[in-house]
Amino acid sequence: MFPDFDTVLLSYGSMHNQKDSETSIDILLEELQVDFVSAAAILTLFAADLERRGTGCLAAITSVAGDRGRRSNYVYGSAKGGLSLFLQGLRSRLYPSGVRVITIKPGPVQTPMTAHMPHAARFADPEQLAHDIVRALERRSPDVLYTPKIWRYIMTAVRLIPETMFKRLSF
Repeated sequence: MFPDFDTVLLSYGSMHNQKDSETSIDILLEELQVDFVSAAAILTLFAADLERRGTGCLAAITSVAGDRGRRSNYVYGSAKGGLSLFLQGLRSRLYPSGVRVITIKPGPVQTPMTAHMPHAARFADPEQLAHDIVRALERRSPDVLYTPKIWRYIMTAVRLIPETMFKRLSF
């Protein structure tokens, strides 16, 4: 079906204003469609072909926002979290065939999607993320790549906060 591909990197998404997603079902559904449903569909198409050939790599950019539901972006975060969980299952399915599946979880990145956000100038440089992603695709990388690397430690700490305390935090 896709004979010229041995590596697929899925890299797209949208992030609507959380308040708009809370008040408009259409916006909420669009967010879920773009960030999860369409991504899962595309990955499924390529997965079947790579599985049949018994080689290749699927990689998709999700987000650290999918590691924990926060009031400020839980619609976006849930879509990216769903994609991360989908990739985990896909990785398990494709493991026997030799197809690699990499989940890429960047922290906030300086992109047009985040330019309006407070402190956007301090977000990660896209060039550094690109370097980390290329390195992961070329090597036997871990199943989940946090980039910049510091986000692996930050999100480990965030996940360890009990929900009874976490829901009181204002971010």
